[in-house]
Amino acid sequence: MGGMDAKKSGWFVNRAIRFFLGAIYQAGQMLKWDSKYELGNDRIDAEHRIFLSLIVDFHDAAEQDTPKDKLLRIFKEICKYAEFHFLSEENIMIDHRYPEQEHHINSHAKLLAEANNKLQSGSISADDAFNFLFNWFAFHTSSEDKKLVGYIESGTDK
Repeated sequence: MGGMDAKKSGWFVNRAIRFFLGAIYQAGQMLKWDSKYELGNDRIDAEHRIFLSLIVDFHDAAEQDTPKDKLLRIFKEICKYAEFHFLSEENIMIDHRYPEQEHHINSHAKLLAEANNKLQSGSISADDAFNFLFNWFAFHTSSEDKKLVGYIESGTDK
């Protein structure tokens, strides 16, 4: 990967993360889902709301000095939910003959593998786990999922 590509990639990641930061903090308070984060597909948006809620629950538990074994269970719950959500999205991709399906499915597999590696290590800190989960959610949703919903809305699959 050349320097320019890495620079563009970094810019895109930062932009994606900034897009979702408002979903988490406003005046130091945790927030719930806001309609401005919707992508326009009712099912995907509903599942994203749940996913974000689980991440917020993890953060709240970490802030309350929840024992590490409980935090790991919450992290595992998030991974299990992500597995369900990814399968749901993949079924939507099949239904709409999404041309970037293979790439999108591969990104799901990579995210789940990374999450499971972190879970199995058992040595991830609460802050690192939260940052991983939040960055995963923000980047994947604002890039891959946004492209999928755009394709569906374009009606190209008809």
